[in-house]
Amino acid sequence: MQGFIPFSAQTSSSAPIAMPEGTSSTAQRGRVQVAIFSPTPTRVPSADAFLDRYTHSGIKACTEINGGCTALVIDSERSEVYIAIDFLGINSLSYAVTDEGVHFAQQPLAIAKQLGINKVSRQQLYNFLFFHMIPAPASIFADIKKLEGGCYLKVKDRALSIERYWRPNFSAEKIDRITAENELLRLLRAAVARNAEDSSVGAFLSGGLDSSSVSGCLAEYETDSAKTFSIGFGVEGYDELEYARIANSHFGCQGHELVATPSDIVQNFSRIAAAYGEPFGNSSVVPTLLCAQLAKSKDVSVLLAGDGGDELFAGNERYLKQLVFERYFKIPSPLRSGLLSPLAGALRDEHPIWLLRKFKSYVEQAEIPLPRRFETWNYAYREGIESMLTPEFAKNIEIEHPMQAMEAAFADIPSDDLVDKMLVYDWKFTLADSDLRKVGQMCALAGVEVRYPMLDKDLIEFSTRIPTSIKLAEGKLRSFYKSATQGFLPDAILNKPKHGFGLPFGIWRQQDKDLSLIVDERLERMRQRGIFKDEFMNQLSAPSGSGAESYLGYFVWDLMVLEEWLTCHQLEL
Repeated sequence: MQGFIPFSAQTSSSAPIAMPEGTSSTAQRGRVQVAIFSPTPTRVPSADAFLDRYTHSGIKACTEINGGCTALVIDSERSEVYIAIDFLGINSLSYAVTDEGVHFAQQPLAIAKQLGINKVSRQQLYNFLFFHMIPAPASIFADIKKLEGGCYLKVKDRALSIERYWRPNFSAEKIDRITAENELLRLLRAAVARNAEDSSVGAFLSGGLDSSSVSGCLAEYETDSAKTFSIGFGVEGYDELEYARIANSHFGCQGHELVATPSDIVQNFSRIAAAYGEPFGNSSVVPTLLCAQLAKSKDVSVLLAGDGGDELFAGNERYLKQLVFERYFKIPSPLRSGLLSPLAGALRDEHPIWLLRKFKSYVEQAEIPLPRRFETWNYAYREGIESMLTPEFAKNIEIEHPMQAMEAAFADIPSDDLVDKMLVYDWKFTLADSDLRKVGQMCALAGVEVRYPMLDKDLIEFSTRIPTSIKLAEGKLRSFYKSATQGFLPDAILNKPKHGFGLPFGIWRQQDKDLSLIVDERLERMRQRGIFKDEFMNQLSAPSGSGAESYLGYFVWDLMVLEEWLTCHQLEL
């Protein structure tokens, strides 16, 4: 999807617009023209249907969309042009404004090539190192922006503005636990059915709560046994195939498995890094691609993913952890400032008494306001730019820029409930800016389409009506969800410990010579660019422990990706 809207289009009454490849449908009525872009055209309204809604309610017609979509409206009657994406940001849209008009595409790199931009933003390069991706509305190119979910771009009188058409409504009437439990599976089954109407649909299956729920609903919907796709790693602590097999057996699914190896990284690394429109640093892209390729080889054209369950129904450990830190502020302020804070500050980090070390750590972290407290583990936050970047490269970088972006997003969330704010914060930074980009781009690279039943509009609105006291009942993660799916999901999955979708990259780096070679080559090439201090690069070049668990381990993958991306696309700093 790529296009250009000249400023003159605001007042044009010409024939229907000719849109590029990727347009699902177009429509024109009088002096209003509409184009809909979606990888899932059966899940979103046709241009005619959208035009009907636009005629009655303007660009707020976007609120009726359920699924990934980009809508373009040229309203010559009002001399306005709109480009909007779906309310959560399943679809992505990049744009740049020139004297002639607005250039837009799914990826910022496509616009950069069209406009002849070959230099990346140093500030956004630093932001990538901080976030491991670049959150919207910024991109790696200074003059190219990304539209955030629930927003539209408006052009009128050659002036561009960004407005928000949708926000979660946490003020709606709350529901009780019994109602919530009764509704959950009904809504999830309906969402899966809406996304599984095609003839060749399968599901990602890790063995966790969400992928197992989606796979189970798909098994109920399919007349034949549903196809699921799972990845193992052959490394203790990373492999969940046991739980995927339990789910397949329980639901009668036709399970397909693949055990990833270091050679999968060696063979796929360059095309993975180059596939993104800007640097993207998440090593779990590798198993995602392998899983999608496995599905493609089994004639599956659409994959259902379980992304979103943790962010809707409070399944991440950090939600409970932050509530523990917030209890500190229930202590009277004079006691905190007059005794506890000075006492914690006076203690040494290496104090021999474990309990006092924990006390010091607790107070110091609690006194960091949210959302900055989310980043207390982050090297770039804790150690600062001086420890990483050379003085020449760092001199024009604002170290506070990433935190300011976080704080602005957190403050904009329309809720006073801390858990609600953390969830919506993750809708942006964890889902829209990270996980959906990871899964969507890797599925596209494999040649399959991905859909997200957990991010169905009805489920999202349902989640906003569930009080925190139910989502985190008895101080337990997903207790409501587990109760609601009791008897539907197997007990082994309901009771399994929380497990991420990580890649044993550090372990494999030590064990596999070919992988170690490509790591060393990319790090050495990056060293030659003069971005990073030699001391910092030396830490990354000498793996210790498993690598994946080491404090700086995640930077190795980020720098490999960054170097490969810059080289593949011949870009300058």
